[in-house]
Amino acid sequence: AQWDTALRATGGELPVLAGSLLLVLLGEMVREVTARAQQVELGSRTFLPCPQLGLLGVFAPPVGASPDRSQQLQLALSAPLTLALASLLLGALDWDPSWTLQVHSTMGLGPLSHLHGECSVTRFIACQGLLMASLALLPQSPDGRSAWSVLLGRENGEKLADAFSYAYPFLGVFAMWANGAGAAVLSVPFTWQLLLTNLTPAKQPPALEEASEPPMWLKGASFLLLLGALWVAAPLP
Repeated sequence: AQWDTALRATGGELPVLAGSLLLVLLGEMVREVTARAQQVELGSRTFLPCPQLGLLGVFAPPVGASPDRSQQLQLALSAPLTLALASLLLGALDWDPSWTLQVHSTMGLGPLSHLHGECSVTRFIACQGLLMASLALLPQSPDGRSAWSVLLGRENGEKLADAFSYAYPFLGVFAMWANGAGAAVLSVPFTWQLLLTNLTPAKQPPALEEASEPPMWLKGASFLLLLGALWVAAPLP
């Protein structure tokens, strides 16, 4: 059984969709505030449906250039980081453990792979939020592409994005072959790559001032965050 079948069967689909949407909107609010502070215009937002989970996130690529590379990095990380922090807080609170849903599949992607049998609705939403934040920071995703291009340089960032565009879906195939993973593990990477291919979100123009490097603390924290996203989104239960 896939995740959406399990949620519909227990009436948990609507609360999960509403909760994940609220988390995404919180991240987008922070993105909007950050973009306005930099006087950067954002493109139209495209919400990303997913047959397994209902929602996988949103594309809102900037159409204007940030003043410098540090601010470009901050803008790229603003929404996914907010989404991840809000999800961690929600999972830690878990204010109504008795409000549960039945998960018929024990296989998922990233944090969802740790949910088995019956779990609380808030914990499921928190795990989904972490997954959405991690997907947004993959090298081939708009936010991840922008962040990696600041850290590695534009040319190397593009090469990394191209490599992950091919490698990420096949990690799902490897997971199924190596671990006997279910359809949810295999199909989410393909769904994500399909959304990226068909919607083709615009790339942010280079920063207006590219000579200065971001401070070391920002680069170090960003590297850790991006590497953590790669680990969380890997389809290896």
